[in-house]
Amino acid sequence: MGARKESVWRPWGTGAILLAALLLTGSGFVGAQPAKSGELPAYSMIKSLPDGEIQRIVRWNGICAREVAVDWGKTYLTLREIWLEGGRLKLNLVYQERILTDCTEELIKPGKEEDVCGSELRWASHATEQQVKVKVSLYGNGTDRAAEAIPLEFPWLRSSLDEMRQRCALVQVPKSSVQQSIDSTRTNSAFVCSSRSRVAAVPAVQDEEKKSLVRSKRGIREMVIAPGTKWCGPHRLAYSYKDLGALDGLDRCCRRHDHCPRAIAPFSERYGLFNYMPFTLSHCGCDERFRTCLKMTGTSSANLIGKIFFNMVQTKCFALKPSKICVKRSWWGKCEKHEYKKQGYLRDNISY
Repeated sequence: MGARKESVWRPWGTGAILLAALLLTGSGFVGAQPAKSGELPAYSMIKSLPDGEIQRIVRWNGICAREVAVDWGKTYLTLREIWLEGGRLKLNLVYQERILTDCTEELIKPGKEEDVCGSELRWASHATEQQVKVKVSLYGNGTDRAAEAIPLEFPWLRSSLDEMRQRCALVQVPKSSVQQSIDSTRTNSAFVCSSRSRVAAVPAVQDEEKKSLVRSKRGIREMVIAPGTKWCGPHRLAYSYKDLGALDGLDRCCRRHDHCPRAIAPFSERYGLFNYMPFTLSHCGCDERFRTCLKMTGTSSANLIGKIFFNMVQTKCFALKPSKICVKRSWWGKCEKHEYKKQGYLRDNISY
Protein backbone atom coordinates (compact mmCIF):
# COMPACT_ATOMS: atom_id res chain seq x y z
CA MET A 1 0.00 0.00 0.00
CA GLY A 2 2.83 2.32 0.84
CA ALA A 3 4.90 1.46 -2.18
CA ARG A 4 5.98 4.12 -4.57
CA LYS A 5 5.67 3.46 -8.27
CA GLU A 6 7.44 5.49 -10.95
CA SER A 7 6.85 5.46 -14.67
CA VAL A 8 9.63 5.83 -17.21
CA TRP A 9 10.30 8.98 -19.19
CA ARG A 10 8.25 9.12 -22.37
CA PRO A 11 9.56 10.33 -25.74
CA TRP A 12 8.93 13.86 -26.96
CA GLY A 13 5.66 14.77 -28.65
CA THR A 14 4.63 17.05 -31.48
CA GLY A 15 3.41 20.65 -31.39
CA ALA A 16 -0.18 19.44 -31.61
CA ILE A 17 0.34 17.26 -28.56
CA LEU A 18 1.86 20.23 -26.75
CA LEU A 19 -1.37 22.10 -27.23
CA ALA A 20 -3.32 19.10 -26.00
CA ALA A 21 -1.20 19.08 -22.82
CA LEU A 22 -1.80 22.71 -21.92
CA LEU A 23 -3.31 24.22 -18.83
CA LEU A 24 -6.80 22.77 -18.93
CA THR A 25 -6.30 19.37 -20.54
CA GLY A 26 -7.06 16.02 -18.96
CA SER A 27 -4.54 13.39 -17.81
CA GLY A 28 -4.19 9.89 -16.25
CA PHE A 29 -2.08 6.89 -15.17
CA VAL A 30 -1.71 3.38 -16.51
CA GLY A 31 -4.53 1.23 -15.22
CA ALA A 32 -6.15 4.06 -13.27
CA GLN A 33 -9.92 3.98 -13.10
CA PRO A 34 -12.04 7.13 -13.32
CA ALA A 35 -12.32 8.59 -9.86
CA LYS A 36 -12.94 11.86 -8.13
CA SER A 37 -9.91 13.66 -6.65
CA GLY A 38 -11.04 12.79 -3.13
CA GLU A 39 -10.73 9.06 -3.98
CA LEU A 40 -7.37 9.28 -5.74
CA PRO A 41 -4.06 8.18 -4.23
CA ALA A 42 -1.41 10.78 -3.57
CA TYR A 43 0.81 11.26 -6.61
CA SER A 44 3.10 13.70 -8.39
CA MET A 45 3.67 14.09 -12.12
CA ILE A 46 6.19 15.94 -14.25
CA LYS A 47 5.47 16.75 -17.91
CA SER A 48 8.32 18.19 -19.97
CA LEU A 49 7.18 19.78 -23.21
CA PRO A 50 9.35 20.22 -26.32
CA ASP A 51 9.30 24.02 -26.14
CA GLY A 52 10.89 24.07 -22.67
CA GLU A 53 7.68 24.36 -20.65
CA ILE A 54 7.54 22.13 -17.57
CA GLN A 55 4.29 21.14 -15.86
CA ARG A 56 4.19 19.58 -12.41
CA ILE A 57 0.95 18.16 -11.02
CA VAL A 58 0.44 16.96 -7.46
CA ARG A 59 -2.45 15.48 -5.51
CA TRP A 60 -1.86 15.23 -1.78
CA ASN A 61 -3.67 15.78 1.48
CA GLY A 62 -6.94 16.74 -0.25
CA ILE A 63 -5.28 19.37 -2.47
CA CYS A 64 -4.89 19.28 -6.25
CA ALA A 65 -2.27 21.63 -7.72
CA ARG A 66 -0.63 22.27 -11.06
CA GLU A 67 2.53 24.27 -11.68
CA VAL A 68 3.62 25.59 -15.09
CA ALA A 69 7.17 26.93 -15.39
CA VAL A 70 8.67 28.72 -18.40
CA ASP A 71 12.19 30.06 -18.84
CA TRP A 72 11.23 33.24 -20.66
CA GLY A 73 14.44 34.90 -21.78
CA LYS A 74 15.99 36.57 -18.74
CA THR A 75 12.89 35.89 -16.64
CA TYR A 76 11.74 32.62 -15.08
CA LEU A 77 7.96 32.61 -14.76
CA THR A 78 5.79 30.20 -12.81
CA LEU A 79 2.01 29.85 -12.79
CA ARG A 80 0.50 27.77 -9.97
CA GLU A 81 -3.10 26.63 -9.86
CA ILE A 82 -4.41 25.19 -6.59
CA TRP A 83 -7.85 23.59 -6.29
CA LEU A 84 -9.27 23.49 -2.77
CA GLU A 85 -12.44 22.39 -1.00
CA GLY A 86 -13.14 19.53 -3.39
CA GLY A 87 -12.41 21.62 -6.49
CA ARG A 88 -14.92 24.35 -5.67
CA LEU A 89 -12.29 27.00 -4.95
CA LYS A 90 -9.24 27.82 -7.05
CA LEU A 91 -6.19 29.97 -6.39
CA ASN A 92 -4.07 31.23 -9.30
CA LEU A 93 -0.59 32.36 -8.27
CA VAL A 94 1.96 33.97 -10.61
CA TYR A 95 5.63 34.05 -9.65
CA GLN A 96 8.48 35.93 -11.27
CA GLU A 97 11.90 34.64 -10.22
CA ARG A 98 10.27 32.92 -7.20
CA ILE A 99 8.59 36.15 -6.09
CA LEU A 100 4.78 36.19 -5.94
CA THR A 101 3.71 38.98 -8.29
CA ASP A 102 -0.01 38.43 -8.78
CA CYS A 103 -2.83 36.13 -7.80
CA THR A 104 -6.56 35.58 -8.10
CA GLU A 105 -9.09 33.56 -6.13
CA GLU A 106 -12.17 32.23 -7.86
CA LEU A 107 -15.12 29.95 -7.28
CA ILE A 108 -15.33 27.17 -9.85
CA LYS A 109 -18.67 26.91 -11.59
CA PRO A 110 -20.35 23.48 -11.65
CA GLY A 111 -19.13 21.43 -14.59
CA LYS A 112 -15.97 23.51 -15.09
CA GLU A 113 -12.51 22.18 -14.20
CA GLU A 114 -13.96 19.27 -12.26
CA ASP A 115 -11.63 16.51 -11.05
CA VAL A 116 -8.48 18.02 -12.56
CA CYS A 117 -6.08 15.69 -10.77
CA GLY A 118 -8.18 12.68 -11.73
CA SER A 119 -8.11 13.76 -15.37
CA GLU A 120 -4.35 14.31 -15.25
CA LEU A 121 -3.79 10.85 -13.80
CA ARG A 122 -5.97 9.17 -16.44
CA TRP A 123 -4.19 11.12 -19.17
CA ALA A 124 -0.86 9.50 -18.29
CA SER A 125 -2.20 6.11 -19.40
CA HIS A 126 -2.10 7.49 -22.96
CA ALA A 127 1.29 9.17 -22.64
CA THR A 128 2.93 6.60 -24.92
CA GLU A 129 0.41 7.29 -27.67
CA GLN A 130 0.74 11.05 -27.27
CA GLN A 131 4.55 10.93 -27.03
CA VAL A 132 4.84 13.48 -24.25
CA LYS A 133 7.75 13.21 -21.83
CA VAL A 134 6.12 12.25 -18.52
CA LYS A 135 7.20 10.93 -15.13
CA VAL A 136 4.65 9.84 -12.51
CA SER A 137 5.31 8.98 -8.87
CA LEU A 138 2.34 7.15 -7.36
CA TYR A 139 1.87 6.81 -3.60
CA GLY A 140 -0.76 5.16 -1.43
CA ASN A 141 -3.18 7.30 0.57
CA GLY A 142 -2.06 8.10 4.11
CA THR A 143 1.46 6.71 3.63
CA ASP A 144 4.67 7.99 5.19
CA ARG A 145 6.32 8.05 1.77
CA ALA A 146 3.87 10.65 0.49
CA ALA A 147 4.20 12.75 3.66
CA GLU A 148 7.98 12.71 3.29
CA ALA A 149 8.47 13.05 -0.47
CA ILE A 150 5.76 15.46 -1.64
CA PRO A 151 6.53 18.34 0.79
CA LEU A 152 10.18 18.14 -0.26
CA GLU A 153 9.27 18.30 -3.96
CA PHE A 154 6.53 20.91 -3.46
CA PRO A 155 7.55 22.93 -0.36
CA TRP A 156 4.97 25.63 -1.06
CA LEU A 157 2.21 23.09 -0.31
CA ARG A 158 3.15 23.31 3.36
CA SER A 159 1.41 26.69 3.55
CA SER A 160 -2.15 26.69 4.81
CA LEU A 161 -5.07 28.16 2.87
CA ASP A 162 -5.14 31.17 5.20
CA GLU A 163 -1.43 31.80 4.61
CA MET A 164 -1.88 31.62 0.83
CA ARG A 165 -4.81 34.03 0.98
CA GLN A 166 -2.85 36.42 3.17
CA ARG A 167 0.05 36.52 0.70
CA CYS A 168 -2.41 37.02 -2.13
CA ALA A 169 -4.05 39.93 -0.30
CA LEU A 170 -0.67 41.60 0.31
CA VAL A 171 0.17 41.39 -3.39
CA GLN A 172 -3.22 42.79 -4.44
CA VAL A 173 -3.09 45.88 -2.18
CA PRO A 174 -0.80 48.00 -4.39
CA LYS A 175 -2.58 46.77 -7.53
CA SER A 176 -5.92 47.97 -6.17
CA SER A 177 -4.55 51.43 -5.41
CA VAL A 178 -3.04 51.71 -8.86
CA GLN A 179 -6.28 50.74 -10.54
CA GLN A 180 -8.11 53.41 -8.57
CA SER A 181 -5.75 56.05 -9.98
CA ILE A 182 -6.83 55.53 -13.59
CA ASP A 183 -6.97 58.79 -15.47
CA SER A 184 -10.60 59.06 -16.57
CA THR A 185 -9.77 61.84 -19.03
CA ARG A 186 -8.03 59.50 -21.46
CA THR A 187 -9.99 58.98 -24.65
CA ASN A 188 -11.63 55.72 -25.58
CA SER A 189 -9.59 55.48 -28.75
CA ALA A 190 -6.35 55.58 -26.79
CA PHE A 191 -7.45 52.57 -24.78
CA VAL A 192 -8.72 50.69 -27.80
CA CYS A 193 -5.56 51.32 -29.78
CA SER A 194 -3.53 50.02 -26.84
CA SER A 195 -5.81 47.10 -26.07
CA ARG A 196 -2.83 44.91 -25.23
CA SER A 197 -2.86 46.80 -21.93
CA ARG A 198 -5.70 44.52 -20.88
CA VAL A 199 -2.97 41.97 -20.11
CA ALA A 200 0.07 43.99 -19.23
CA ALA A 201 -0.50 47.73 -19.05
CA VAL A 202 -0.89 49.66 -15.83
CA PRO A 203 -3.07 52.79 -16.23
CA ALA A 204 -1.43 56.16 -16.64
CA VAL A 205 -1.27 58.34 -13.53
CA GLN A 206 -0.83 62.05 -13.08
CA ASP A 207 1.68 62.64 -10.32
CA GLU A 208 5.24 61.41 -9.95
CA GLU A 209 4.56 59.45 -6.76
CA LYS A 210 1.90 57.32 -8.45
CA LYS A 211 4.14 56.85 -11.49
CA SER A 212 6.84 55.52 -9.20
CA LEU A 213 4.35 53.06 -7.74
CA VAL A 214 3.37 51.94 -11.22
CA ARG A 215 7.00 51.39 -12.22
CA SER A 216 7.78 49.42 -9.06
CA LYS A 217 4.66 47.22 -9.25
CA ARG A 218 5.65 43.84 -10.59
CA GLY A 219 2.13 42.61 -11.07
CA ILE A 220 0.62 40.73 -13.91
CA ARG A 221 -0.04 43.76 -16.10
CA GLU A 222 3.65 44.66 -16.05
CA MET A 223 5.11 41.19 -15.94
CA VAL A 224 3.50 39.80 -19.07
CA ILE A 225 5.55 41.84 -21.51
CA ALA A 226 6.81 39.24 -23.90
CA PRO A 227 10.54 39.57 -24.70
CA GLY A 228 11.19 39.57 -28.41
CA THR A 229 7.87 41.22 -29.30
CA LYS A 230 6.82 44.74 -30.24
CA TRP A 231 3.06 44.40 -29.81
CA CYS A 232 2.68 42.24 -26.68
CA GLY A 233 3.21 44.80 -23.95
CA PRO A 234 1.84 47.94 -22.30
CA HIS A 235 3.08 50.08 -25.19
CA ARG A 236 3.75 49.40 -28.82
CA LEU A 237 7.38 49.35 -29.81
CA ALA A 238 6.61 48.87 -33.50
CA TYR A 239 7.26 51.73 -35.89
CA SER A 240 4.72 50.45 -38.39
CA TYR A 241 2.10 47.74 -38.83
CA LYS A 242 4.66 45.48 -40.52
CA ASP A 243 7.26 45.93 -37.78
CA LEU A 244 7.46 42.70 -35.73
CA GLY A 245 9.78 41.40 -33.04
CA ALA A 246 11.90 38.26 -33.04
CA LEU A 247 8.92 36.22 -31.79
CA ASP A 248 7.00 37.10 -34.90
CA GLY A 249 4.33 34.40 -34.46
CA LEU A 250 3.31 35.66 -31.02
CA ASP A 251 3.67 39.26 -32.16
CA ARG A 252 1.23 38.72 -35.03
CA CYS A 253 -1.37 37.40 -32.60
CA CYS A 254 -1.01 40.45 -30.35
CA ARG A 255 -1.03 42.84 -33.30
CA ARG A 256 -4.25 41.43 -34.67
CA HIS A 257 -5.90 41.52 -31.26
CA ASP A 258 -4.79 45.12 -30.78
CA HIS A 259 -6.69 46.04 -33.93
CA CYS A 260 -9.98 44.47 -32.87
CA PRO A 261 -12.60 46.86 -34.32
CA ARG A 262 -15.16 46.04 -31.62
CA ALA A 263 -13.89 46.86 -28.17
CA ILE A 264 -15.11 48.78 -25.13
CA ALA A 265 -12.60 50.94 -23.29
CA PRO A 266 -12.22 50.66 -19.50
CA PHE A 267 -14.95 52.39 -17.50
CA SER A 268 -16.82 53.47 -20.61
CA GLU A 269 -19.97 52.51 -22.48
CA ARG A 270 -20.47 51.23 -26.00
CA TYR A 271 -23.15 49.09 -27.63
CA GLY A 272 -25.33 49.84 -24.60
CA LEU A 273 -22.90 47.95 -22.33
CA PHE A 274 -20.79 49.58 -19.62
CA ASN A 275 -17.29 48.15 -19.11
CA TYR A 276 -16.66 48.34 -15.37
CA MET A 277 -13.29 46.56 -15.63
CA PRO A 278 -9.90 48.35 -15.67
CA PHE A 279 -8.93 46.89 -19.04
CA THR A 280 -10.39 46.86 -22.53
CA LEU A 281 -13.29 44.49 -23.13
CA SER A 282 -13.16 42.84 -26.56
CA HIS A 283 -15.77 41.22 -28.74
CA CYS A 284 -15.86 37.45 -28.22
CA GLY A 285 -14.93 36.92 -31.86
CA CYS A 286 -11.68 38.87 -31.41
CA ASP A 287 -10.79 36.96 -28.25
CA GLU A 288 -11.54 33.64 -29.95
CA ARG A 289 -9.25 34.52 -32.87
CA PHE A 290 -6.56 35.56 -30.38
CA ARG A 291 -6.86 32.23 -28.54
CA THR A 292 -6.69 30.25 -31.78
CA CYS A 293 -3.67 32.23 -32.95
CA LEU A 294 -1.80 31.61 -29.69
CA LYS A 295 -2.54 27.89 -29.79
CA MET A 296 -1.41 27.61 -33.41
CA THR A 297 1.81 29.47 -32.54
CA GLY A 298 2.40 26.77 -29.92
CA THR A 299 5.40 28.31 -28.13
CA SER A 300 5.87 28.48 -24.37
CA SER A 301 5.62 32.28 -24.47
CA ALA A 302 2.39 32.19 -26.48
CA ASN A 303 0.88 29.55 -24.21
CA LEU A 304 1.78 31.46 -21.05
CA ILE A 305 0.21 34.63 -22.47
CA GLY A 306 -2.93 32.64 -23.26
CA LYS A 307 -3.16 31.05 -19.82
CA ILE A 308 -2.80 34.31 -17.92
CA PHE A 309 -4.93 36.35 -20.33
CA PHE A 310 -7.91 34.01 -20.59
CA ASN A 311 -7.73 32.21 -17.24
CA MET A 312 -6.87 35.10 -14.93
CA VAL A 313 -7.40 38.50 -16.55
CA GLN A 314 -9.76 38.51 -19.51
CA THR A 315 -12.39 36.06 -18.32
CA LYS A 316 -15.17 38.06 -20.00
CA CYS A 317 -15.94 39.15 -23.54
CA PHE A 318 -19.09 40.55 -25.15
CA ALA A 319 -21.40 39.48 -27.94
CA LEU A 320 -23.72 41.66 -30.03
CA LYS A 321 -27.39 40.98 -30.60
CA PRO A 322 -30.01 43.15 -32.33
CA SER A 323 -32.34 44.64 -29.75
CA LYS A 324 -35.44 46.82 -30.07
CA ILE A 325 -34.52 50.28 -28.76
CA CYS A 326 -36.74 53.28 -28.24
CA VAL A 327 -35.25 56.29 -30.05
CA LYS A 328 -38.08 58.78 -29.62
CA ARG A 329 -40.46 59.36 -26.71
CA SER A 330 -43.40 61.68 -26.16
CA TRP A 331 -43.34 64.31 -23.46
CA TRP A 332 -45.19 61.93 -21.08
CA GLY A 333 -42.64 59.12 -21.70
CA LYS A 334 -44.43 56.90 -24.20
CA CYS A 335 -42.19 55.50 -26.93
CA GLU A 336 -43.17 56.80 -30.36
CA LYS A 337 -40.40 55.30 -32.47
CA HIS A 338 -38.40 52.10 -32.21
CA GLU A 339 -35.24 50.97 -33.97
CA TYR A 340 -33.23 47.78 -33.91
CA LYS A 341 -29.68 48.38 -32.73
CA LYS A 342 -26.81 46.14 -31.75
CA GLN A 343 -26.75 45.58 -28.00
CA GLY A 344 -23.72 44.21 -26.13
CA TYR A 345 -24.07 41.27 -23.72
CA LEU A 346 -21.35 39.91 -21.43
CA ARG A 347 -20.19 36.36 -22.01
CA ASP A 348 -17.69 34.08 -20.26
CA ASN A 349 -14.50 33.55 -22.21
CA ILE A 350 -13.46 29.96 -22.81
CA SER A 351 -10.48 29.00 -20.66
CA TYR A 352 -7.18 28.52 -22.43
